[in-house]
Amino acid sequence: DDSPVPSDIEIPAPPHRPARHRLSATEFRDQLEEAPRRPELLRASTGDTHGKQSIDDSAAVEVLGDATLGTIVHRLCELQPPKSEWSTVIRRHVDKPDTIDAEIIDTITAHAEAGIAGLQTLESNHRVQSRHSELSVTLDLEMLEVRGDIDHLSVTDEGYLIVDYKTSDLTVQSLDHLTEHYLPQLVAYAGS
Repeated sequence: DDSPVPSDIEIPAPPHRPARHRLSATEFRDQLEEAPRRPELLRASTGDTHGKQSIDDSAAVEVLGDATLGTIVHRLCELQPPKSEWSTVIRRHVDKPDTIDAEIIDTITAHAEAGIAGLQTLESNHRVQSRHSELSVTLDLEMLEVRGDIDHLSVTDEGYLIVDYKTSDLTVQSLDHLTEHYLPQLVAYAGS
């Protein structure tokens, strides 16, 4: 087609949108923790100064590191394979399976059992309609996008139960401190 291209076409400028930042839910939590004044919404008190249940995982952390220990515990809580398979699942998630001894397996098992028992206790007071593990979510705010993965989400008649498994040492930090530290992350998940 040899028709001339019209020259009177005006292309409107796109609407101005302020630049948006992207943060993971963990980065969002850390940014709020560093803020000089945190909103009252992001403060919580459990009334407990130190956790009643603490698992000595120092040997496991020394061999595996915090991140690998947490990943394995998350995997067991998420998949909930038969207990007879836990040792195999644990060894499958490490670079050097030969470094995993019975004490480390017992430590990981104790963390996973505590996570699963905590979830069961939480759900026991609700009629659960559906359950979701490792659910990717996004919280869209005007100038910020917060992305994260909810470890476990239970949908109930009354609302949602959000579970974020942690393997923190409760002998070092109080439950109140850890609750306040992780609350912004859970608020971001809830807002999603």
